[in-house]
Amino acid sequence: MTAPAQHGPPRARSLALSLSSLALACGVAQDPISLSPCEDDAGCDAPSVCVDGYCGAPPETDSETETDSATDSATDSATDSATDGTSALTTAPIDCAGLSVCADECADLSIDHDHCGGCFKQCPSDQVCTSGACVSPCGEGTSLCDGACVDLYNDAANCGHCGLACPPPAAHGEARCVGAGNCGFACDPWHAPDREVMPTTCAPCSVDALLVLEPVYLWRFDEEQGDALVESITDVPGTYSAATLGLEGVTAPDDLAAGFLAEDANALVELASVPQDAFTLEVVARIDDLTPPHHALFSLVNDITANELLLIFEREETEAPGLRVIVADHEAVTDVTLPVGEWVHVAVTWSSVGKLRVYLNGVRRYLGAGFAPGMQLQPGTLAFGQEQDVPGGGFDPSQRLGGALDTVALYARQLDELEIAAHTTALLCGL
Repeated sequence: MTAPAQHGPPRARSLALSLSSLALACGVAQDPISLSPCEDDAGCDAPSVCVDGYCGAPPETDSETETDSATDSATDSATDSATDGTSALTTAPIDCAGLSVCADECADLSIDHDHCGGCFKQCPSDQVCTSGACVSPCGEGTSLCDGACVDLYNDAANCGHCGLACPPPAAHGEARCVGAGNCGFACDPWHAPDREVMPTTCAPCSVDALLVLEPVYLWRFDEEQGDALVESITDVPGTYSAATLGLEGVTAPDDLAAGFLAEDANALVELASVPQDAFTLEVVARIDDLTPPHHALFSLVNDITANELLLIFEREETEAPGLRVIVADHEAVTDVTLPVGEWVHVAVTWSSVGKLRVYLNGVRRYLGAGFAPGMQLQPGTLAFGQEQDVPGGGFDPSQRLGGALDTVALYARQLDELEIAAHTTALLCGL
């Protein structure tokens, strides 16, 4: 019996079959060339090569692994450099001429606000970078706002906080910061807050502000010549004597005043009626002459009462210095002092229940109770600039005003503090 023909050594054939089966089991596509014995690559068909004495696929190289490793190493190096606080190099080197490289920019770490002492170490908005440290650049009482040192208590553009701007009035004024976070405004010269829309508008100053509260009488002393004293509400006639007219007033640019400097200077008015149970008397006056020790501003007398209503300022050398008020012969001596050479606004309020209030420049300076209770004011002769001993006469040079009058108003009720303060602002507008 003839034995079957064999192809190749039995062991090699068995190994080839085993490798072929393993390749199929692993899902690897087989080379169309069989795994045949070889001595070198020349004995194999391309692309097979001779590996361990048999033709097969070329072995894998480590080129991709080496490339990935190099990339990871470069990334790690860049990350470490960017977070160490000194420099952050970019893929392309930057020549910063001695400065530090932070990401893609050059930085002077000693003064750079965004890189103070190290890359990306940013100073707070209210500090600057000095010698590599974040510090406040402003002196005591000021703060840094948008590159400038400001007082947050007084800066209208940064009132209480940086960037908190105070709104200006609608016209004729400017915004003001009157405390941390407290906004206000100031009016232009000869303007004051408009009482009707306060506090958002400045309006031209005028005595007309008093008309809103309906005074019974209003004297403006704005005559330029002659001897007639004009009363603006009821047109009660009055007469000047030895007064100086046409002086510069204080309420408005065209406001005038009357001077009572001569020993016999006065203005007389006959009042047929006056408020009886309550009143407010407002006087804008200025004392100029220090010769008289007593300065009479307003004197109302009649045939029954020696002093129906008297407002007179007693100087320091008198027995009872201060502003003296007499209502129906009842006297109150206050410690209210009038400065020399300055326009002032004096307001006196009284009611028959005995309440007496005295204000100087809008501030209450005297409060009295039980003053002339149950009394009623009676009409008579009114004298400006003198104190009368009898109706229309009995003047004493030591009791003359020795100064000037701008505005006098009389109301039939007690005005409140806010109303009086508003009148002070309007009447002393030129100060």
